Parts: sequence; C-alpha cells; structure tokens
Amino acid sequence: MSRYLEDHPELVGASADTMAQLAIRNVAMMEETERRIQPVLRRFDEQLLRQQKLVDAYRFLSPAILVQGALYDLAGTNTFRYKHFLRLVEEFHGEWRNYFVPKMVNTVQLKQTDIQQMPRFVFREEPSPAVVGRTSVALLGLLGTTAFAGLLAGRFIGRYPVVG
Repeated sequence: MSRYLEDHPELVGASADTMAQLAIRNVAMMEETERRIQPVLRRFDEQLLRQQKLVDAYRFLSPAILVQGALYDLAGTNTFRYKHFLRLVEEFHGEWRNYFVPKMVNTVQLKQTDIQQMPRFVFREEPSPAVVGRTSVALLGLLGTTAFAGLLAGRFIGRYPVVG
C-alpha cells in the first residue's frame, strides 16, 4: 500500500470510505476494460485458429513441419497447450473475481480465514491421449512420407547404372 500511495500522494490520509469508493471504481474500470478488449482477443484467437488449421492441412507436405509439430507436442509448447492454459487461467480469473469483487463492493475487511479460503490456481495437464494422438499422427505422417520417398527413389535408382 505504501508503494501505491507513493504513486498517488493525493490519497494519503484518505478515509476508508474514499478508499472503498476508489476500489469499487477500480473494479468497474477493470470490467469495462475487459468488455472492450474481448472483441480484439476474439479476433486474435480466430486468426490463430485459422493459421493452425492451415498448417494442419498442409503439414504432411513438409517433414520439417511434422517433426516440429511432434516436438512441440512432446515439449508442451504447442497452440493446443497454450489454449488449454488460457482456459484454466480464465476459469481461475472468474473464481478470483467472484470471491473478491463482492467483498470489495461491500467493503468487507479481509480476515485470516478469508485469505486461507481464497481461490488458488491449480494447473491441470492436458489429457495425455490428446497429446499422444497428435504426436502419433505426425510420426505416422513422417513415416509415410519417408516410405513414399524411399519407394520413389528405389524405383528411379534402378534406371541408372552404377558402373560404366
């Protein structure tokens, strides 16, 4: 609080009612900001989904993309895991707001039990079958591409004499 008051000296010595009104205004501003930013985030997510669909549609044409996709899946750094994480964060954000906003609006002073009962973020891994399924498809595609290239090479290599 002291750090906040350093940035806002006009609030030094403000009454509890003034601070409560400030907190309520802050909640209203955060809600309005979230409401206004939602269309931008939705467009970003839609574009990211279209990009991922395009890559998924043509990934079998490039062994490098297949390997990269499989490695991203195994490392947990792909778009699917990112979206999974965002869903968990949004879920937690809702719990957090449902817990604290009513207390702020009603100017409830937090007690030790309130702090002990406040929501805590828990990361839950994406289901393993989903990861294994995506990785398997990529590896099977890579094996298929390799087999096709090998058959094609074997067919043409016989036409060229090694000696003379």
